[in-house]
Amino acid sequence: MSQDRFRGVFTIPSTPFDKNGDIDWGDLKQVIDFCVACGAHGIVWPVNASGFPVLTDEERLQGMRVVIEQTAGRIPVVLGVQGVSGHHATMFSRRAQELRADGVIAMAPYVQELEDEGAVVHYYQAIERSGGTHFYSESRTR
Repeated sequence: MSQDRFRGVFTIPSTPFDKNGDIDWGDLKQVIDFCVACGAHGIVWPVNASGFPVLTDEERLQGMRVVIEQTAGRIPVVLGVQGVSGHHATMFSRRAQELRADGVIAMAPYVQELEDEGAVVHYYQAIERSGGTHFYSESRTR
């Protein structure tokens, strides 16, 4: 994909939940369509702003598929692949590749702070090696 497609406003849709606390997949599809209709240049999901820490691995994997399918190539999709370890993150990165995401984004492990700079570098290198797409780093506030 041309780097030119990675310009403009990439929206981060919230993850909608129903009254039972389950993801409302129909609402997520509507949110994606709304973002496209409003002129978003791309979609980024799931990351901090979309509430990824409360999602199970299965929900994240299913949501990645839903977002890719609903976007249907109309605008680029960057999928969040952050994990509790390099191994965990690469599982998501490989799935993003299988789904033909336009890019991936990850922040450093979110369960435990990595104090060692080398461990952080190793984490990001593992993600980068697992995919063949554009890779972005997300920072988090303290």
